[in-house]
Amino acid sequence: MANLIVKRGDLYHYYTANTKRGYWVLVDDLDQVLAGCGFAEYQGDTAELQKLYVNPDARGHGAAHQLMAQVEAGAKAAGYTQLYLETHHNLKSAIQLYTNAHWTPLSGPMHVGPHTTMDHFFVKAL
Repeated sequence: MANLIVKRGDLYHYYTANTKRGYWVLVDDLDQVLAGCGFAEYQGDTAELQKLYVNPDARGHGAAHQLMAQVEAGAKAAGYTQLYLETHHNLKSAIQLYTNAHWTPLSGPMHVGPHTTMDHFFVKAL
């Protein structure tokens, strides 16, 4: 696999509209996007981990963990004390990823939001 660097800047308009948001893109040495992940305000001192995507060719090489570490650091620097996320039971690899990364499962959503098809909920202290 090519050398990986973390690059910030995609989804520019949404994530730069508020200083309490951030988004990172992982690219290879040819500037090809391998993965992306961000955070934005959710509720109080809790941010939501958003839009974690890893290109199938980049999976299994630590890209998701690398991005989540960036997001966690960015959210903490923005003043948040925890991250929250919602996912679906069909996304078994995602659930395994969050479990391995020490996210705590919740019995339901922190509050009812727009993602009504999501049925797995996690939180992680920063």
